Amino acid sequence: MNETAFEPRHDQIVSEHFENEVVVVNLENGAYFSLRGSAERIWNWLIQGVTPPAIVDHLAGDASAPADQIRSDVLTLIQHLSDEGLIRPCSAPPRPIPADAEAAGSYSPPAFEKYTDMQDLLLLDPIHDVDDSGWPRQPQGPEQGAVPAE
Repeated sequence: MNETAFEPRHDQIVSEHFENEVVVVNLENGAYFSLRGSAERIWNWLIQGVTPPAIVDHLAGDASAPADQIRSDVLTLIQHLSDEGLIRPCSAPPRPIPADAEAAGSYSPPAFEKYTDMQDLLLLDPIHDVDDSGWPRQPQGPEQGAVPAE
């Protein structure tokens, strides 16, 4: 198994963690994804730079599923995330599982679901095209109707 770390595609995605789910939106194509089960923890570790072998080792530690099944599930999820343009390999040094990570415990297979029902709306939304200056942009000079500062 590859020791390559991954990073999220911050240039084209946003993600939000909810109680038992992570929702990731691909702003480039308007698809969004639900990550549940162990996919939630796997996503969080991947975006922190933890390598797939470290994730598999942690999940297999005392899980109720065979290590081969966990390895296959993790690699399949990473392939889906990569194929959908949500993550990419990075050159940063790999990081360990965070010390505060919960014990492996009972294992639930990662659930990865893709939704395309709101693509048109997400792609029309001008907010996803905002840069650090915000939206809407305020006029900057007297020629644009701004009132000069006193």
